Formats: sequence, C-alpha cells, structure tokens
Amino acid sequence: EFRCCRCKKTCWSSECLAGMRCEWCGVSAHATCYRSLPVECKFGSLREILLPSSCLTIPRLDVPMETILGISRKSTFPARTVSEEWSSSGDSKTEDEERERRSPREKDGRDKDKEDCEIIRVFDGNASLKKRLYRTISVPRNATVQAILEAALKTFHISDDPKNYFVTEASESSLAGERELEESMPVRSQLKTPDGKRPSIFLRYKEQKDSGCIKVYPGGLRVSCGYKNILVNKDTTTEEVILTSLRKFGVEDKDPESFELIEVLLDKGVTERKVERTAKPFQIMVHSRRESLRQNRMTRFYLQQKEDPHGPSISLYVGNLPTGLSQRQYEKILVDIIGKENKWERFDGIYYEYGSLVLIYTIPEIATTVFNILQESTFDDKQILALLLPNIQPHMIPDYVKPLMVFVNVKSGGCQGLDLITSFRKLLNPHQVFNLENGGPLPGLYVFRNIPYYKILVCGGDGTVGWVLSCLDNVGQDAECQSPPMAIVPLGTGNDLARVLRWGPGYTGGEDPLNVLRDVIDAEEIKLDRWTVIFHPNEKEQDETKMAIANDTNSANTTEDPTSIFVMNNYFATATEF
Repeated sequence: EFRCCRCKKTCWSSECLAGMRCEWCGVSAHATCYRSLPVECKFGSLREILLPSSCLTIPRLDVPMETILGISRKSTFPARTVSEEWSSSGDSKTEDEERERRSPREKDGRDKDKEDCEIIRVFDGNASLKKRLYRTISVPRNATVQAILEAALKTFHISDDPKNYFVTEASESSLAGERELEESMPVRSQLKTPDGKRPSIFLRYKEQKDSGCIKVYPGGLRVSCGYKNILVNKDTTTEEVILTSLRKFGVEDKDPESFELIEVLLDKGVTERKVERTAKPFQIMVHSRRESLRQNRMTRFYLQQKEDPHGPSISLYVGNLPTGLSQRQYEKILVDIIGKENKWERFDGIYYEYGSLVLIYTIPEIATTVFNILQESTFDDKQILALLLPNIQPHMIPDYVKPLMVFVNVKSGGCQGLDLITSFRKLLNPHQVFNLENGGPLPGLYVFRNIPYYKILVCGGDGTVGWVLSCLDNVGQDAECQSPPMAIVPLGTGNDLARVLRWGPGYTGGEDPLNVLRDVIDAEEIKLDRWTVIFHPNEKEQDETKMAIANDTNSANTTEDPTSIFVMNNYFATATEF
C-alpha cells in the first residue's frame, strides 16, 4: 500500500484510481499532486548510497553502452514485415480454415466487414520503401484522406498536429515526383495500384521552404535544462548553431571552437556522427525526414566538448590470463595477440594471483581496436576477458554520499541474481553494480579504488562473500578505503554467514529490492574476526621449467616457491566464560 507523499492519502484506491511513482526514489503521489513536487528527483532514501552521474565519466569509444556495462543482449527474432500472406491483425493463410468453423451468420457479417475495409501499406520515407519496411492500416473503402492520414500517424505513434503531415502514393516510379492525395476525390481512384493489390502510400512531413527548428541537447554540459529549440534556415551552418546553443544554455563565455555538434540516432542501439562545422543542419533535418520519419523522430543533436571530459587515460581490464607470471611475460603474451602497433602506454595494475591486469591507453581509436581484438582472442584455450572501465572523480562526490558497490553472483540461488542485478541497475547508477561473471570483484574494486569511503553489497552465498573478502585482502592495501563495510543478500541455501549477521537464510524473490537497499543504509556495522595463516614450505625444490622461463624472459622470482597465505574468517563462535 502506497500513500501520496503530499496529501498522505492512499494511492490506487477508491479515493483515487491513478497514481504516479518515481522509478528512482520510490516516492508515490496522486496524478494531481505530483505536479507540485520538485521536478528533479533527489533520490529519496537512496541518495546516501547512489553514485552521482556527475562524478563519473565514460570514455568516448565506438562501443555500445551495453558492452561497457557487461549486459548481454537477449537474442531476438527480426521484426516481421507484413506481406501479402499476412493481414494487419497478424492472421495467416489458415484464415480459411477458421472461416469454415464459423456459423453462417458470423461468415456473412465478417465477410461483409472485410469487403468494406481496405488494407493500405504505409511507408514513412524513401529508405523504408527501398527496404520494403512498412506498416499497414485498415480503413473503410470510402475513407477520406484525413481519416487515412490520422490512421497512418497513429500506426507510427506520431502525436503531432496532423496539419503538419500529408500522404502521397508510394511506388518506385513516384520517387521523382509525388502528388499529394486530394481530399475531394476518393482515395482508391487516386491510386494507380492494380485491382487485387494492396495500395501503398507515403506519410510525409510538410516542410517549411526556408526555415525550421531543431532541438539541441546538452552533452556533458552542467546546465539545468534538458534541451533548447534552435531556429535554423537553409543557410544556417553548424558553427552558427553552436554559437546560438551556447548562448541559450547560458555558457556563452565558453570557447565555441572547443565544442562540436553530434548527430545521435537512437535506433537499435546508439549511433553517433559528428556534424561538420560547414554543414547545414536544416538540410540534414529535411533529408532525414524524407528518408524515414520514424528514424528522424529518434535523431537528436547534442552539443558536446571536443575534448573528452573522461580525460586522456582509458582503462582496459584484461583477465583470464595465466596466473603467477611476471610483468614481462604478460607483456609478451599481449603483444603477440594485439600487435606492437597497438601497445598500451603503461600498466596501472597487475594482479598476479588472478592473471588479470589493467592497461592504460591515451588514444581512443587504439583502445577500441584492442578491445575488439581481445574480445575475440583466446589463450591456453580460454577466452580472454576485456572490460572498459569508467573513471570516478572522488572530489565530485558530495560529502553526504557514501556510494554502495554492488556485487551480484548471477548463478547463485537458481539464477536469482539475474533479477537482482536488473533491479539494482534500475534503482542505482548502473556503473556501481557489477556482475561477478565478468572478471569477479577486481574490476569493481579497481573502479572504486580512489573513493575514501564506500560500502559493499554482496549478493550470493558464503563462497561469494569469501571471494570478495579474498580480493579485498590482495588489492585493498592500494586503495583509499582498505576495509569497506560489507552487507549480504543471501542467495541459494546454507548462507551461514548471512544467518549470523541477521540478513536471513536466503533471498526468496518476493522481497522488494528497494527495501533491501534501505536495509543496507540502516544496517549496523559490526566487526568480523579475521586472521592470517601462513604456511612455509619445508623444502625448496628447483623447478627446471621455471628456471627456463626465467632465463628466457629475464624475470626474477620465478624460481622461488611462493608462501601459502590463507585468511580465516570467524563469524560464529561459542566459548565458556569463567
């Protein structure tokens, strides 16, 4: 049961059938009350643990965001185009069989309705006609042009004023010159489609002859508004649009030469293209609408700085390499795979125990090339892991924020972690939620290494918790926060540690992830008894293989037997007090 945060009355009840709920902070309000709430979300109870997006930068690379986040897309079948064998409702040729099962009255009624209706193909531009991608509308045979226009707008989910659009006949020969369908004449008589074939039409936008308006969004600019409308004409250049946009965004003191205009297409991913400074945005917009109205509505113009705010360094995490090798050996392995021309600037961290390391690049094109090569490479019959890591600026984190780093073992508890990681990525900044299948805890610990204080939430069993603690022991000494407090969402069975710390026996799937995060904020911090056990070998044996590798690579310490070190965690003990 949710109550309105303004009037305190129940939402979704007989008092008010509708309500609004913020997806970030979970605040609920009635449809009439939410208008008086602040437009900008303050993240509610999660503001203390949510990593602000203003303190995090991502390198500008030609890599999808899903890949950077480590999200694997589900395989989907391509969208089916409606052809002669399919009607607008999706019925197939088996419709005759269904017709035989109807009663005579149903047959007569449906057949009559079918004869009175016309199925029309609607193309939204020249590109859709070339690719044979269209949508269908069902209208009466005597429908007016206005009715067909409104039906076409509806099927493409366009809510603009119908006066800004018109329809023409669509055919290969009509591309050279199109004629707008007249309202005074029947539509069928204006179309040259042979009888028995479905008529096809274009949905077009009524272009202004000399001027128009484009929306420019701030890309990385610290401004409060979402976008600005910029008036352009056929002679307006990109450079003039940049000047006008800077003035409207209130940052006219910035150097226009340090900014550029980016055309972004949000269709089947994100495609970016730099607009040349001498280009004419009005002509680009007109051409885009002629090619496809649908894609034009998903195209945006962004004003962003030429210099990447992320900085010159790009962190590339590489894993699944052999463990216990020297830096020279790791370097030889990687150079053989990526080539000398794609060599990195420096190593920023080598985790010998895990066969992982972090490479630093300064040229985005080379970093993208290496990332793509490593994703398709193997070593010792093992797939090499490559991850592009974001960069966190600790000085940009507000004092009241103690970020929460979330580790999720998606395989624990019958894959319950898949639901949890999806929910946490929606509630929190997705860059603070890490899938342990992608490199384990090391990538997350590296990203958070410069934050002076943060918390950790581990979703998994006792083994997962021990895994994270073990990584903390090995790499935590180099971090600003060496011993961050850790909470647990127990998955699967057993979970002795979670029981002792009162996190429950196991996650059932019925708990609200938002309440789990609130419990993390309110949880009490306690100490955990931990000690280190060191085992020294009795005899030092000379390994001829290790000596050969050492001589070949000029590396030291390969002939030494490493000392075994184990960290013991005591989370439950009983004793007699005298």
